Amino acid sequence: MIDLLIPVFLVIFILLLMHTYLGIEIIKRQIIFTDLAVGQMAAVGTAFSLVFFHGEFKYLFSVLFAVITALIIAFVNKKNRYTEAFIGIFYAFGFSILFLVMSKNPSGMEHIKELTASDVLYVDFKDVFISAVLYSTFFAVLYFSKRSNYYEFIYFPIFALTIVHSVSLVGVLVVFTFLVIPAFVGLLISEKNSFFVGVLYGTVLSLFAVILAVSLDFPVGYTITAILSCCGILLALLK
Repeated sequence: MIDLLIPVFLVIFILLLMHTYLGIEIIKRQIIFTDLAVGQMAAVGTAFSLVFFHGEFKYLFSVLFAVITALIIAFVNKKNRYTEAFIGIFYAFGFSILFLVMSKNPSGMEHIKELTASDVLYVDFKDVFISAVLYSTFFAVLYFSKRSNYYEFIYFPIFALTIVHSVSLVGVLVVFTFLVIPAFVGLLISEKNSFFVGVLYGTVLSLFAVILAVSLDFPVGYTITAILSCCGILLALLK
């Protein structure tokens, strides 16, 4: 069984590397629900593709909706101190639009479940390779543009593209889990080593959650979220 789960473990590890890095920045900016809003709008893009174009241009619509959302958030973040409230409004908008659009699709509820928490067990080594190349490129762009005056308008589109790819692999809920919880735990335990602590925390507990879900026939995405969030709550209470 473990052999079959190797690509799953590798994809989770790669996602955690990228999302913990992004998550630390998001928490420090105090706009932690950005990924939920962006991920939700990426899902809306997918829904539009399924309902109006029979699933064609799905990736293009997801990217378009996500990048536009990220740029709007970046713009508002520059001029408004109540950005978190605005992001919450955007998430509510995306959530409602998703249900309205998918209500016109006979298998709409099934698609909504997939977009919320996709089954990561279906990933393969091709997904591992694509994710590794994609996220390495994104990380390099972010690293070398760090001192740029336009960093905000580079960071948010890269963030959006990351979310789009991740949502296609694990769903909106698990993306939010990977982005926020490991980064939160890392900052809680050691600000200096928050990235390494967060990746270690996320990797160990995610692998445990996958094995537990497979053994007990639980939904994998929801099990990962439950385990990581429960342990994060306990650590926050004990710290």
